Amino acid sequence: MTRHNSVQTLGHDLPKLGDSYQDYDAASRSIGKRRNTIHVIPSNKLLALYMLLSGITYTGLITNNVFGTYLGLILFIVFTSYVLTWYLLTSLTLLFSEIVFESSRIEVTIDTSTSLNVRVVSRIPIKLGISLSLIHSPHITSSEERVTINGDYHTMNLLGRWIGDVGIIGGIVSIEDRMGLMRIQGLIISDETHVIVRPARVYREYGRFGLVGYGEVGTSLEGRLGDLKSLVEYDYERPASTIHWLTSARVNDLIMISRSEYGSCPAVIMDSSSKVLIPKDGKRPIDDFLQIISDIAQHCPEIKVVLISRDHVEQRFVAWDSIPNLEHYVRVRVVSNNMDNAMINVPKHLQRYLGINELLEIAYVGRELNDEATDIEIERAHSIIGGTKQIVLLRISPNRGDVPHESE
Repeated sequence: MTRHNSVQTLGHDLPKLGDSYQDYDAASRSIGKRRNTIHVIPSNKLLALYMLLSGITYTGLITNNVFGTYLGLILFIVFTSYVLTWYLLTSLTLLFSEIVFESSRIEVTIDTSTSLNVRVVSRIPIKLGISLSLIHSPHITSSEERVTINGDYHTMNLLGRWIGDVGIIGGIVSIEDRMGLMRIQGLIISDETHVIVRPARVYREYGRFGLVGYGEVGTSLEGRLGDLKSLVEYDYERPASTIHWLTSARVNDLIMISRSEYGSCPAVIMDSSSKVLIPKDGKRPIDDFLQIISDIAQHCPEIKVVLISRDHVEQRFVAWDSIPNLEHYVRVRVVSNNMDNAMINVPKHLQRYLGINELLEIAYVGRELNDEATDIEIERAHSIIGGTKQIVLLRISPNRGDVPHESE
């Protein structure tokens, strides 16, 4: 991105990560987790003033005017001293600064807002007023705020736009001297804080997206969960709701309930290609998919979800509280396999200071790839699911646009 202020708004000539994946990876290994860098942006006023002072000095020399010569030199020295002093103090303060988040994890529901307390502290005991923009993916929006280095905590408002697990990896700070001669922009990488954007807890009419056969939620609990088969050692990929706590306490080990196929809980086949991650009018198809899974998860402890894309079929078990993690997994997988098509909301001259893990946290898909699932992947997904009677197929309809359209 070529602009220098807010870093969280889409659609402002965002750059590709380019073909320097190896350079980013090497930078992430060679530089520590917490690292700062600065970028100086001089104004035209600075150049004009130096030309003016040089002109006064040379005019005095040419005309043998001692007063003019000394006046030019004195103004030149005073002016240069001011510029260098401000530059050195500001640069050192920013280089030794750190962004501190009061919470390491906060949660918000999609289309609602929350707040995060942020403080910028520096080893240099100077208070400076700066502009701060948090670095994160477009899953949340935050505005550029005025904060004080070595001041109190400042409350920043965050709005959940897309469902997912979002890492705030640091911030971009900006400060300008009082004469408007130069601006220093700093990149501060800090310990991450995570914002979990959850789907809304609303009761949906299941027929809205054609979820045929999944309207009968009034069945017995046993009918929804499936018949009890046995007690087995806990699988850490399964939700904690499957743990049988009485037996676990008795044997001093985690034991989970193994059940037969879920009674009226459908299995889900979900498109996980780049197409579902591309925003259209600010919304992504995958958010509709995850909302449907969320509605189902309110009546089922866990859901069998099969992810499909070109040459990729994968089964996962999802509980309601792990839906944001499912989005994070799909997004990072698509971005990491196609770095040239990933987009980030960070000025281009600062991108090379980010490590590959930080890039993956804030990157999103900017254009469609040729990775949409074919009938072959759908058939493989059906074979993985097996004998489940109810299957919900979530993908973008080729005829109706960005709408999840099928169920069986």
